[in-house]
Amino acid sequence: MSNDRRLLIAGGSGFIGSEVSRLASEAGFEIVNLDIKPPVAAVEKSLWRQIDVRGADALRRAILEA
Repeated sequence: MSNDRRLLIAGGSGFIGSEVSRLASEAGFEIVNLDIKPPVAAVEKSLWRQIDVRGADALRRAILEA
């Protein structure tokens, strides 16, 4: 998949973030969920990267790796 269809969601394990993830995935986006907590749905765990987005260096690394 090309990079223009990739979506990084900070806080994708919460209620709103998980809905955004689901809708974006249905629309054909490749999802990367950055959150300190794991997602509730087991199917979304492969999309999750554990990170505290308040840490600038860790967030920068996660974005570059996504």
